[in-house]
Amino acid sequence: MAEPNLLASILKEETRVVKRTNTVYLVVDSDTIAWVVLDAKSRPVNVMDLEFVDDLNSILDRVEELTHPKPVVKLVVFVSAKKDSFFVGADITGIYSVLGL
Repeated sequence: MAEPNLLASILKEETRVVKRTNTVYLVVDSDTIAWVVLDAKSRPVNVMDLEFVDDLNSILDRVEELTHPKPVVKLVVFVSAKKDSFFVGADITGIYSVLGL
């Protein structure tokens, strides 16, 4: 989890949100650091479900675009916007529904 001061500094004026989804967003700062911020707005904690996997893939595709052919991003850091946790695991109910169980 990111300390409140760290998250606030990530979102300072010199940063720009490059891509936002329902569960993850990407911020690039003036030091060419890409901050992947886990933030499932509809949940009290960040969990892996189908939406998160799709969102994270979308964000990572954008990160890859920012590294080729001319690198705009030199470092990628994963942080959580949640106060008390980074990531708690998988949503078993969601996995069962995909498997048809």
